[in-house]
Amino acid sequence: MKDRGGDLLKIGVIIPSLNEEHTIAETLRSVCGKAVAEVLVVDGGSSDKTVKVARANGAKVIKAPRGRGPQLNAGWRASKADWCLFLHADTQLPTDFPQLITQA
Repeated sequence: MKDRGGDLLKIGVIIPSLNEEHTIAETLRSVCGKAVAEVLVVDGGSSDKTVKVARANGAKVIKAPRGRGPQLNAGWRASKADWCLFLHADTQLPTDFPQLITQA
């Protein structure tokens, strides 16, 4: 993906999770395979199959202390992207979201 100036834009998607096995697959399908550099699911200690579902749908999973703030911070620190898009585990993005970001 490139910005308006033509420079390569590396976007990482960071998704904090806790027991999201029923919603995270759909969220990951809306972002994985798109023009993003990485998709990180930051798990706060799920007791269900969230981690397994996230990995099966193409995300890299990292563990972090429970809590939105610590999980977002851990994802940001682990990211290698130039820009981070923080996303709720039950949110689906439109198919053209990469273009919408570069046009903003």
